[in-house]
Amino acid sequence: MTKSTIGNYVIENLSQASSDAFVAPDIPLKKLSNSAQFIAGGICQKSILGIFDATLFGSAKHGVVFVDELLYFRPLIGTIEKHKYHDLLSIHRKGNTLVITQANNHSFEMYLTPEQADGMLPFLEGLIELANNPNDSQNKSDEQNTPKTPTNCIGCGAGYAQAVNTGARCEWCDTPY
Repeated sequence: MTKSTIGNYVIENLSQASSDAFVAPDIPLKKLSNSAQFIAGGICQKSILGIFDATLFGSAKHGVVFVDELLYFRPLIGTIEKHKYHDLLSIHRKGNTLVITQANNHSFEMYLTPEQADGMLPFLEGLIELANNPNDSQNKSDEQNTPKTPTNCIGCGAGYAQAVNTGARCEWCDTPY
């Protein structure tokens, strides 16, 4: 099976993001089975490129399952969610929570340990950047060419990766970046 550019990114980078992340074909069988059933609602295990196990004891019943065109997410309390990669617009960190905003202006939150958040934030930033700019060499606006810097808001301390000096404002306290 040929993988997309994002699929290749997941395979090459996910396991480096966290000790709780695994990529095919090196996903432990019990984690693969549980994540396919509980996080992704019974999908075929062969379609799973990688998993992020957000459970405390490693059961892989909550977390993220990455397949070629989308991710499945199941929080500790909540139901299974499906998110197409190209619908993910941005991510920022607030404490140990990663907040991912989608094209429809809805967002979902991943509550993680500090170590998990430290590793998963740059991984997901790269995934979102790749999904939104698949042809990196083609015409980009000046704002897209501006380097994005991971930092914290000076007003409230919320973490974000934003092109600085673009006039954007913190979504939490409305302080300009």
